[in-house]
Amino acid sequence: MLKRLILGAAISVFATAGAQALVNEDSYLVSQDDRGVISCYQATYYEAKYRVDPKGYRVSGAKKRYSNDGSLYRLSRHPAVYIEKRTRVKEDYVSLRKVPCN
Repeated sequence: MLKRLILGAAISVFATAGAQALVNEDSYLVSQDDRGVISCYQATYYEAKYRVDPKGYRVSGAKKRYSNDGSLYRLSRHPAVYIEKRTRVKEDYVSLRKVPCN
């Protein structure tokens, strides 16, 4: 279909230019089909980069507790609990490198 359109356009151009039968009925135009693979690429994925603050959000503070077992008293210590805060510094992306098609 595309070949016929191109051929029709070429014939009409020649006819409007005043040329006399420049295109034989045996001739044809060759159009290249570029719908296939034109070039090939290899993808490399780069992960996002984060800045991590280990003391981001405080859940509970440090605690000391006494527990007793009869006449024995024990002092135990529980550290503070935090939820780390992650801040994205660099976005993730894909890099394409041109390679030969096989």
